[in-house]
Amino acid sequence: MGPPLKQSVLKRILRDVVRGHSLASYREKRIYVKHLGIIDQVDIDDYRDEHYAKAKKRGIPTEKEILELLIENKEWSEEEEEEIAKKEKYIERLIENKSGMYLQSQLDGQEELIEHERKELNEKAATRRSLLGNTCEEYADKRCIDLYVIRSFFEDGNFEKRVFTQESFDELTHSELSEVTLIYDKIFGTFTEENFQNLVIEDFYSTYLHACERPMDFFGVPTLRLTHYQLRLYAFTTLFKGIFTSGEEVPFKIRKDPQKLIDWARNPKGREAAKEVMAKATEGGAGLFGATKEDLESLGVETKGIGTVSLEAVAKKRGGTLDMKDLMELSGM
Repeated sequence: MGPPLKQSVLKRILRDVVRGHSLASYREKRIYVKHLGIIDQVDIDDYRDEHYAKAKKRGIPTEKEILELLIENKEWSEEEEEEIAKKEKYIERLIENKSGMYLQSQLDGQEELIEHERKELNEKAATRRSLLGNTCEEYADKRCIDLYVIRSFFEDGNFEKRVFTQESFDELTHSELSEVTLIYDKIFGTFTEENFQNLVIEDFYSTYLHACERPMDFFGVPTLRLTHYQLRLYAFTTLFKGIFTSGEEVPFKIRKDPQKLIDWARNPKGREAAKEVMAKATEGGAGLFGATKEDLESLGVETKGIGTVSLEAVAKKRGGTLDMKDLMELSGM
């Protein structure tokens, strides 16, 4: 996860999403790059199926067929396939397990582990892709990217005159295709979920955050006519509005971190249980085992030298060792 974008860039993202298109320059002329919606997406899915069938008819091997050949030649293995599947499930479990955590230090540690596992998975998947080479799936996906460009690039703001036909696009030279791809990637590469989340929690967006009762009111068009990015922006708007208006005060330190806000909102019952443990600590009971001062502040607990429990200090008081009963007591159980 990279650093947040500057506010000016986030404002441009908002402008383009609301407009439903972005502006770019191609061959020294302004073009209008339309954002696609559900109908376009279904058409593109049909296009993918059509070209998958064409590739198979032409004798291009499927991914499954290439994998079988790679395993037979010992260039890949079933164990490596299982490793990828297991790692995907492991990452899913790590994400699910965050819902049972309420200490920010625990959540941060879990997020680091998830990022580490994702990096390893991506490296393994990249190796797999490089071995697969040309398959029916790859051919169909490439043709879909072509159609995305053809459907998106227009010479006019009314979206009546396309920059490319299928024939003219197929005739592009390698350098021309690289130029078009660069324009496409530069525009749509900014419309990520991470950037949408950072946009929604910016101060300048707060007015819109509280005016999102219905998509029709928000964008002025029926839901089925919204672009994919408008739907994503609306979804994150309602998500973070729910967090900020839940009735529970959001810790100041996490208000500008979308991932920490989502993690914080996942486990309100855990925070209540932790606060009960802390309340007992003020009456002479054990505090929260392993909690840092920042953890307690995130829970909305006053920190005046109480509540945090040092394992080493407690063990020293109890003769140098701790048994299971001691550990359960320190954990509030």
